[in-house]
Amino acid sequence: TTADTVDANIGDGICADANGLCSLRAAVQETNALAGPDSIIVPAGIYLLTIAGAGEDAAATGDLDITDTLTINGAGPTATIIDSNFLDRVVHVLNSVATLNGIALLNGAGVAGGGIFINSSVVMVDNSTISNNSSSSGGGGIWQQGASSQLNITNSTISGNSSLASGANGIDGGGLAVEKGLVSISNSLFDSNISSADGGGIDIGWASGAVVSITDSTFSNNQAQGGSGGAIYDYGSSSLSVSGSSFVGNSASASAGALSIGANAVIVNSTISGNTAGSFGGGIFAEGSATPYPIIRNCTITGNTATNGGGVVNNNWQNGWIPNTHVTLENSIVANQLAGGDCWNDSGASFFVTNSIDTDGSCNAASTVNPLLGTLGNYGGPTQTIPLLAGSPAIDAAYSAVAPATDQRGVTRNGPPDIGAFEYWPGGIPGNNAPVISSPLDPYGFNV
Repeated sequence: TTADTVDANIGDGICADANGLCSLRAAVQETNALAGPDSIIVPAGIYLLTIAGAGEDAAATGDLDITDTLTINGAGPTATIIDSNFLDRVVHVLNSVATLNGIALLNGAGVAGGGIFINSSVVMVDNSTISNNSSSSGGGGIWQQGASSQLNITNSTISGNSSLASGANGIDGGGLAVEKGLVSISNSLFDSNISSADGGGIDIGWASGAVVSITDSTFSNNQAQGGSGGAIYDYGSSSLSVSGSSFVGNSASASAGALSIGANAVIVNSTISGNTAGSFGGGIFAEGSATPYPIIRNCTITGNTATNGGGVVNNNWQNGWIPNTHVTLENSIVANQLAGGDCWNDSGASFFVTNSIDTDGSCNAASTVNPLLGTLGNYGGPTQTIPLLAGSPAIDAAYSAVAPATDQRGVTRNGPPDIGAFEYWPGGIPGNNAPVISSPLDPYGFNV
């Protein structure tokens, strides 16, 4: 049944409410009571959660509390919809392992984590949508806390979530807030998430130790309405790696229209275009660091807007002034920003530049020519890219020792590699497609 009913006899191994029907809530209650991994198969339908939350963690009211290893398999995110109707968040995963596959989590509301609250747990989100959820402190879509927590998002959409009031320690994150733990994101979309402070798409860790890896994903139209990092805000004590990804149309009222990064950040094979910051760093705002240095490698950064540093800003302040800060810029194009110039260096800060192009000389690149770029679009691969046009000075001009073997699309870099995220092939070599993700069924399960 799609009705929101509780299990009549929890722990008897039978998913049945008072009328003998198996509801999603009853199935979760039974699997929590059964030791070992279980699964729930949820057919197409709208599962509206109607029992108001009472603050317990047994899935009896409000959100669906998962406290034992569980896989929920739906019929696809447009078919199997779990709607919390803003009574509570949708899912709470506590000290357990959960896989959410082929479902949509909508209209959740919580103090932290409107869609999913992850507490010292391992969570896999595959082929799913987390949308239109809200939080009053952080993580409108997802909140993760606990050093042992891990989150893997694959082939999924995190969209239209909001965190519209700053919580303790300033964690916001309209789409995702990561306090601690590990996060891996691949082949996914973060779109139109909103934060009232930092990190419209993702806010990464005021508490040290968070490690976030992002590959082949798109961040578009996310907003940090009262702070920095329209797409991502990375606090300096955390670690961030980004590859094969696009950041388009994100905005921040303060700095970092797309990315605010700390020392332990590496951005590779990515396109950053059409982002806007109210002050510094329309594309990237790099926080101060004497060592290690944030690295920007084989990226294309163009068409961004800021008062200063439309492309990249190298800042020498992070909780205090740091002398001799650096940003490493390798094999990258920082060119043709709409406002604010290509780069901006704070006093005492500098760019370490290798085989890169900037059109106005502000990045201290050796080459200040027109890179001859095409328009943003789909040219193969899982994300949008900006192609090099015939005759571009970026062709065959990269430093091969640090260039990735493939470009943003997954296309092999031929001969001497090209500067930027796109490898030019005269014959037009198509990129690879995103992989298909499958999840194994668990040994014990219920059909709702």
